[in-house]
Amino acid sequence: MHRWTGVAFCLMFAVWFASGLVLALVPFPALSPQQRWSEAERIDLRKLAVAPAQALRHVHDAITLRLVSIDGRPGYVVGSATTTATVDGIDGRVRERLSAGAASRIAAGFGHAGVRRLDGPLDDDQWVVHQKFDPWRPFYRAALDDSLGTVLYVSARTGEVVQRTRANERAWNWVGSIPHWLYFTQLRRSFTAWDRTVWWLALAALCSASAGTVLGVYRTWQRARSPKPAWSGFRGWLRWHHGLGLVAAVFVLGWIFSGWLSMDHGRLFSRGIPDPGQVARYSGAPLPVVFAGIDVGALRCLSGATQIDFTAVGSGPVAVARSPEGTVVSEGLVGRITGTRLSPEVIRQAAARVWTLDPLPGVPDSGEALYRQADAIAADAVRLTTAAPARTALYFDPASGTVLLALDASRRTYAWLYLAIHTTNVPLLQSHPVIRRVVQIVPLLLGLAFSLTGVVLGARRLLLSLRKIRPAVTS
Repeated sequence: MHRWTGVAFCLMFAVWFASGLVLALVPFPALSPQQRWSEAERIDLRKLAVAPAQALRHVHDAITLRLVSIDGRPGYVVGSATTTATVDGIDGRVRERLSAGAASRIAAGFGHAGVRRLDGPLDDDQWVVHQKFDPWRPFYRAALDDSLGTVLYVSARTGEVVQRTRANERAWNWVGSIPHWLYFTQLRRSFTAWDRTVWWLALAALCSASAGTVLGVYRTWQRARSPKPAWSGFRGWLRWHHGLGLVAAVFVLGWIFSGWLSMDHGRLFSRGIPDPGQVARYSGAPLPVVFAGIDVGALRCLSGATQIDFTAVGSGPVAVARSPEGTVVSEGLVGRITGTRLSPEVIRQAAARVWTLDPLPGVPDSGEALYRQADAIAADAVRLTTAAPARTALYFDPASGTVLLALDASRRTYAWLYLAIHTTNVPLLQSHPVIRRVVQIVPLLLGLAFSLTGVVLGARRLLLSLRKIRPAVTS
């Protein structure tokens, strides 16, 4: 079995190892929320005439609300589980799709450069095909006139810049993340098709590699018991493949296994996401109820912000203003800034409505930094622990109080089996980035060398098979 499955997967393994090397050094382009807040235009709250509750009326069962500036006009972005609407902050009407001229001005202001070319609106391309961009579709794609080959993606729905790529990132990712994740636009458009394709392909590759490992060990054991003991009875490329396979077997199997688990998406392990019912109980009441009676005057204290997020925690209204200078919070929207963080006690009281909390603060274990990185949780997130026996760690955004992660035993195991193995981001190496990089890259090079011997052997076997078929066809 391994002989023919190896022919099928040897090139795939080589691509995975080679692209993994690139991906370790050049990640997929992304525009972080902090970068968006730093470069977006500031909201002119003097123009704001629409209260949050008025904007919320336009979307049934709204669960998210934020205030941004759209080409000089304040605008609310209201979202539910199924739709997103943008409401003008001056006249209270649902805004139409952004014009090309407005998109060009927004991109130029954000990127501090002129717009050389503007395309769109378009639903997706290689860099915005992920489903996380769904609430913002469609996009204008603005190529800036700068030395970095910057391209910005402006949402035609909300006016927000949500993605940025640069020429060198795009070039390297065509030999990095795209082949590594099979991240081709036509396939990735359907999450289900892409998810199942990569899951089953990686599983089949893992089975092939496992069969080869068992076979390689058996051949060595068999040869060691022969009249002329040796570690291998093969010659040439097959000897190289056997030897490198024995040396790299543990790493290759671990890396392919952990890569396969990267596509788990809740199949075998929990996703760490509280269910909607728990989130609703934590909020205490729907947003329209919580923000009823809050007028625009209560927001004036948040001037200078580029984005204001509205959340409900324990039935209380919270406004979080983001800007290049940092984050400030107005707890209860009492017309003044109450600090840079929400009161931890407010978060604890709201969480106690949903979960049975441990009265004593849980002590994080040695894998705390790994768990946070696995789910992109900031170091300053508020951490609470549920009572035994579950001992689930709950993480909350320190400013908005939003529930970020419910880290149970299943999710902890997943972090070790996926992130720790696949990226070598283990606690022992996290404080030694240079050593960690060496530990990460050297095995990848070893795996690539092993895979290339398989490519050679696979190509030879295919050529031999074709030569046998050709005479039979001609006769």
